[in-house]
Amino acid sequence: MLRSLVGSEMCIRDRSQPSSGGVGGSNSNGRTASKYNNEVEVEQENDSIINALTSDMTRLKQEARHIQQDVFAQNQLLEKLQDFMQSARDGVVGSVGKIDNVMGRYGFKHTVVFAVLACLALILIFYGTKYAWSNSGSTTTTTADPTVLALPPSAEHHSPE
Repeated sequence: MLRSLVGSEMCIRDRSQPSSGGVGGSNSNGRTASKYNNEVEVEQENDSIINALTSDMTRLKQEARHIQQDVFAQNQLLEKLQDFMQSARDGVVGSVGKIDNVMGRYGFKHTVVFAVLACLALILIFYGTKYAWSNSGSTTTTTADPTVLALPPSAEHHSPE
């Protein structure tokens, strides 16, 4: 019996009545106002989310433009690199062709001997300059303390008067 009373009370309370002052009128208007307030809050929340999404999309568009500019610049660099590699390839092919002509003219044996002599000459030049530079550095004046600079003789005996 208690259940039926609670159920009927809920039915009476939930029944919409005109706001002329009936028993459930104030509750019905309160719920309608509450629903309206909830709808307004949800709409405001949706508007703020849409604004946030709009600003995010604007930022992403700007980032995409920057990425596009970077890709364009890198593609230009790659094209320049490709041109450079093509010219290097052409140079190597030309050099190999010239070596082939020399080998055909003078023979393999003479060409190898010339190449070995050229390599030895380059090695001698390299080590000769290295030795000359290392010996020229050892004849400089050194002091006991490497952090102290040696003054020229005229500056050592110069006294301000």
